[in-house]
Amino acid sequence: MNCYVCDRGPNSQLELLCPTCTRNQLYPLRFDHARVLLEKEAIGKEIEAAVVTENTYDTESVENGCPGDLRAKQRSSRWAIQAAKSRVSQSTVRTSDIFDRITTLREEIREGKENITHRKALLKQRRSDMESATYQVTDRRASMLATVQDSIKRTEHLWNSLHNKTAQSRVFLCREVANLYRLRQRTRRKNGELIAVYTIGGVSIADLRDLNSANHLLITTSLTYISHLLVLVSHYLSLRLPAEITLPHRNYPLPTIFSPSSSYLSQETTFPGASPSQSSSSSPTASRTTDSRPSPRPRPLYVNKSLPKLAHEDPATYGLFLEGVALLAWNIYWLCRTQGLHVGVDSWEDVYDIGRNLWMLLVAQPSHVPAISRVLSNRDNQAKLHSSNKDDSKPTIPRNRSSPMFAQKGRSL
Repeated sequence: MNCYVCDRGPNSQLELLCPTCTRNQLYPLRFDHARVLLEKEAIGKEIEAAVVTENTYDTESVENGCPGDLRAKQRSSRWAIQAAKSRVSQSTVRTSDIFDRITTLREEIREGKENITHRKALLKQRRSDMESATYQVTDRRASMLATVQDSIKRTEHLWNSLHNKTAQSRVFLCREVANLYRLRQRTRRKNGELIAVYTIGGVSIADLRDLNSANHLLITTSLTYISHLLVLVSHYLSLRLPAEITLPHRNYPLPTIFSPSSSYLSQETTFPGASPSQSSSSSPTASRTTDSRPSPRPRPLYVNKSLPKLAHEDPATYGLFLEGVALLAWNIYWLCRTQGLHVGVDSWEDVYDIGRNLWMLLVAQPSHVPAISRVLSNRDNQAKLHSSNKDDSKPTIPRNRSSPMFAQKGRSL
């Protein structure tokens, strides 16, 4: 019969949608539950009656001295049988649990034995590896150390050989460029005395102490040659001069020099006598980004008239030119110091003898030993002496470098 609320059939598998269908679905479960409770109650009463009867039978037997009726005996025996069956069932369950526990313990014991066997094998392998690693370890260590020392010596030899070749190549390039520029030393008689005169490109290099009496064209030419030569030598020696020299370039065919504080800056520069449209950056490596800082002012290394006339007509340009020449002499002095040629020790006037300093640095005859070659031999001798004084068990690699030895000192002076 269908539900009068949702029209759901009695055996339908649809979801429950109303209280009536839900209540009807729960009635069978309630009936089963009530039946189980009734059976439990009946069994309980039966057990209670059996216990009471047995107790009564025992009491009457003791008091009257006669056995009970047959019915009581049957109930008592049935109760005993049920109790025995219950004890047997409980014993069977406990026995099964004990056997399961025994099986589990045996499995754990077996796994433990296997684990112990595996660990023993692992320890044995480790002991064998340790014995193999420590077998003749001193001899093997000495052999490996000797191999490393031999490799260090070979590397040191190759390094020193490469360094010597590099230094010799730089010496060759510097001497060749000096020869190409025809840097020469000549003697002439002045006031009855023989004095040394230095020329470059066939033009005399004026002593800075005698600039006032020199021809301005010769001064400009010699300073241009010296600037070219100095830039090439510093490039071959991988050095950066304290005062940056700008060689002639497009729209400005004359050399200039910057002060050390204004050198190698990324700023636009207006060169002396050039219009702003012809200006260029302060160095070939500087970027052309705009900067609000004041642009550096290069010092000219040229004059277009004699120095006395220039000093009278344009004192500012005259001062800038003298400063530029002094910076050029300082560059040459600094380059000499980096290569081990110490000039200006007795007097500062020796610093301004730029022709003599260049000749001593680049073109000195074997009797005078050129400064660059002398630096190479001194470094090799120091490296050999240093390596001979060291213990053979502690080999070292002398790091001979051709970088300037007095770069920081020269810049700070």
